[in-house]
Amino acid sequence: MKKKRERVENTVFIITGIQFIIWIVFMKQANNFSPQVKTLYLINFVVLFFTALFSFVFISERINKKARGESHIEKEDSTIHDYDETIQKYLPEIKGEQELLEQLYDRFKQVEEAISKGELEVVRKMTTDDLYQSLSNEYHNYDSQGEIHVVDKIAPYAYNIQKIIEENGTLSIQMSLHVSYMDYVTDKKGEYLRGDDDHFQHVQYLLDFVINQEKNILCPNCGAHIEGRTCEYCHTTMKDVYYDFALSKMGLIKNRFSETE
Repeated sequence: MKKKRERVENTVFIITGIQFIIWIVFMKQANNFSPQVKTLYLINFVVLFFTALFSFVFISERINKKARGESHIEKEDSTIHDYDETIQKYLPEIKGEQELLEQLYDRFKQVEEAISKGELEVVRKMTTDDLYQSLSNEYHNYDSQGEIHVVDKIAPYAYNIQKIIEENGTLSIQMSLHVSYMDYVTDKKGEYLRGDDDHFQHVQYLLDFVINQEKNILCPNCGAHIEGRTCEYCHTTMKDVYYDFALSKMGLIKNRFSETE
């Protein structure tokens, strides 16, 4: 659907360009043409007007699409509780709630992208066993039919922490996430089958993450569990610290469709 629309738009752009060139030629030689040719010139001008109008609309839509595909975090909604003290106590390397939210969102996005690419071992490392089994089964259901479920152009609108609970050395964090993305199904060659590859779907999730306090920081270079900011395995010194949050639940709260791409 999306590729067909793009072909139509590109055809309109080409026709507009050709009509514009013809119009310029006519303008320079108008006095030398017969009345019949001048009539064709007038027709060409009318066609040029409408194709140029459609081209302007298509270009405007593409600019808006690019803008919508970017992250639009609503900072005023990004935090509804003050968990900075709790975060400092249990996750001292993270500088406040906003940084925690960014890391949690990044983990959610990594999981979604890995599923779409069929990288199940990556998904296994970033989720709990129960959630991995559910996501793996869903992937194999599509795969057995020669299909790929694609979640594309993920962009957050707002997120906040709902609660943080510490119990027996394990920290549980619940996060509310408003996000938009394209959601559709292709075959193994990437050809569109069904879904919405030209609409952004707006979704609200309730996500649960868990982290073991004894094995919580990952080296961004080799992936080893470490302490502090220097990896004892590859000796990488980190500017930022990445915690090993495991996604344990993905609850869908609200689902609706929005703008055309």
